[in-house]
Amino acid sequence: MVRSRRIDSRDRGSRPVGPSTEEGIRPILDKEFSHYRDGMRWSFTDGKILLDGEDVNKLLDSHKTDIRAWLGIAGGIDEYRKVVNQQAREQNQFVKFEAIAEALLGKIMGHLKKVCDQKTSGLTYSIENGQLILNRINVHSFLALYRARRTEKARQFLKGIRDKLGYLLGSPEHEKIRGMVQRLYDEISDDLGKTPEDSRSPRLLSRGNPVGD
Repeated sequence: MVRSRRIDSRDRGSRPVGPSTEEGIRPILDKEFSHYRDGMRWSFTDGKILLDGEDVNKLLDSHKTDIRAWLGIAGGIDEYRKVVNQQAREQNQFVKFEAIAEALLGKIMGHLKKVCDQKTSGLTYSIENGQLILNRINVHSFLALYRARRTEKARQFLKGIRDKLGYLLGSPEHEKIRGMVQRLYDEISDDLGKTPEDSRSPRLLSRGNPVGD
């Protein structure tokens, strides 16, 4: 388990722990680019940056919503990269290291941007069984429910869903779900343009709610 208290952003300025050195002089890196920071060992082996023997890329995936951990890891990577850059001897190995470090930092920035976008727009989304879940609401199911029971409250809620779909359409970060979002946006706009009298179905009213919980 990651000791996140040791890798949060407040630790960035801490002195590395390891072999004692004179002021301004760092220890010579070994073949695994070992670097000690706050009692934790950073290293590079088999094309992976490791923190206490754990793949940093996997650590990021295990902290999907932990912004504090992301920032701590980013600070550690940045410092580690500077240490390696000062002592790079094997050019090929250094190029591989630099590429991995850049990729990890890019991944962290992507995570942070996504969280920022979601919080700014007040929404989160996912795809489950081919259906869009928006703020924990199955949009397909809610639209079916609205078509069966067109209350004013449901209409206002559906307008809010459409506004959030519009945000997704306007963001290049959500290109991969654009087709689904556009279809839902158009369907909802079409339904909102109808009056309750135009849209009621005797069959639906007689059968009640066709959508389960």
